[in-house]
Amino acid sequence: AGITNVEPHNVAVTADGRDIDLVFDRGNTGGTSALRKANGRGTETAQSVTLDSILAKLDRCRFLKIDAEGQEHEVLTTTILLDRCDYLSGEFHINDYLTQQGYSIPALYAHCAQVLAPERVSYTSCQMDQ
Repeated sequence: AGITNVEPHNVAVTADGRDIDLVFDRGNTGGTSALRKANGRGTETAQSVTLDSILAKLDRCRFLKIDAEGQEHEVLTTTILLDRCDYLSGEFHINDYLTQQGYSIPALYAHCAQVLAPERVSYTSCQMDQ
C-alpha cells in the first residue's frame, strides 16, 4: 500500500507572503536562503505564501516537513494554524543574524512543542553560514 495523499509545495514561505530575495549557490541549490549574504552568489526574487494559506486548504496535515534555511523561525512562530498538523519534522537553522533577531533553536522547538506536544515534534539543528 503506497502513500497517495502527499502534497509537496515547492514555494517560498514567509509570515506575510511578501516578495523575498533568495540567495543561491549554483553548485548547491538546496542551500537557497533569504537570510544569506550574496557574496558573489546568485540572487532571485520570489513571491512567497504563508504557511497559514497552505494549511487553510487542508482539514488536517498529518506530517509537516520544513527545511526553510532559517525562515522556519519566522514561519512557524507566526502561523496560527500549526495545530492542524499532527507531526512536524524540520531542520532548524541558526546563525549570528538569527540570534541577533532574538531567535534560537530551543525557543523554536519550545513553541512548536507547546502547540503540537513534544512527542510530535522532531528536528535537527543546523548552523548556517552568514
